[in-house]
Formats: sequence, structure tokens, C-alpha cells
Amino acid sequence: MANKTIRAQVPKESLEGVINTVIGQLRWYFEDSVIEGKFEPYLNDRFDKMEKDRSINQKSIVVNFVEGNKALNDDVEIARQRILASINIALYFCFKSNKAYAAGDVDKAWFFATEASKWQGISGGSEHAFLVRRNTARNLAASGGRGRSDSYEPLRQFSLQAVKERAYPSRRNAALSIKTAVLKLASELRIPMSEQQAEKTITGWLKDVPFASTRGREQARIPR
Repeated sequence: MANKTIRAQVPKESLEGVINTVIGQLRWYFEDSVIEGKFEPYLNDRFDKMEKDRSINQKSIVVNFVEGNKALNDDVEIARQRILASINIALYFCFKSNKAYAAGDVDKAWFFATEASKWQGISGGSEHAFLVRRNTARNLAASGGRGRSDSYEPLRQFSLQAVKERAYPSRRNAALSIKTAVLKLASELRIPMSEQQAEKTITGWLKDVPFASTRGREQARIPR
């Protein structure tokens, strides 16, 4: 009961700040990285649809994504639709948060805002996977296909990006830490890589990455 009283005293501006941050990031993914066109009309259209059709929810969005992509053989387009589905789920929770707050249920409003923030993060991950697929397709189209070594380039670039996200004590530790994510991406891109091969390969990709002490711990610095 005490927690509910404290939560109810949180100003609306704080909740709006969370929702505005989520929508701002979704706008970036939508307009700059994935979908051509303006985000604002799309946002208004989604909110209008959810206002009129209360059957729209997280499950229905996922079902529409799965059903809509059954006939697609284009990995890039499937990745594009995956990020759009993630954006739609994040917008659904933004909509639900606004509705809950308007109804006076602050706890539910915060719950939905947290879910919106989570799905905004998932949208960012989907965006990264989309960009990897799109750039891979473009590079292969431009070169006419360069053979086996270049087919691993998306995984190498992903590995170099991944080690920038946190500090690692050593190259081997970094390779082991990101191995699962690299193998997952390899599976999604249909690039053959065994678990036994992964550690050695990733460690090799990181050989030119200096791991230097920063504020008492090791941090990876990617040379430009």
C-alpha cells in the first residue's frame, strides 16, 4: 500500500518523459534506419487504429508478423518486418500507458511504460540485425559474391561492434562473452560456424583490438 501511495505521487511529466524517450528512439529506427517515410503519420495512424480496434494487442501483432512473412523468402525484408513488428508492440504499450494514466491507474501506466521501454530496446536489436542483413546483401550484390572469407564479414563487424559495448579483461574473455551472440547471428544469416570454431575465429578477429587499462580495468578500444 505504501508503495502505491509513493508511486501515485510521481508527476505525470516523469511518465511522459519515459514515453517521449521511447517514441523518440522509435522515430529514429523508423525514419533513419529502416522504413522510408515520416514517422508522425504512422504513429497517429497506429494510435487511431488501437483506439477503434481494441482487439489489437501484443499477441495479434506477433501473429500478423508471422502470418505475413510465411510467403517471404527475402531475409532482408523479413528483418525489416521484424523491426516494424517490434516498433508496433512498443507503440501498443505506449498507447496502453497513456490510457491507464488517463483512467487514474498510475501503477498500470508505469508497468506499460516499462514494457514500452523494453520493446524499444528490442526494436534497436532488430534494427541492428536488419542493417547487417541489408549491408550484407548490398555488398554481395556489388561484388557478385566474393566467396567464403567475405561471407564471414558481417560476423566480424558484429564482433568488433560488440566489444565496444563494455569493458573486457582480455581478448579471450571478450571472445567467450560475445560467442553466443555471434553464433545466434550466424544461424540467422545462415553462415556456417560451429561452436568449436567460434572462439578461435572471434579471437582472431579481435587480434588488432588493443585492450588497455582504463580507470583500473581493461577496456577494448576499436582503432578507427
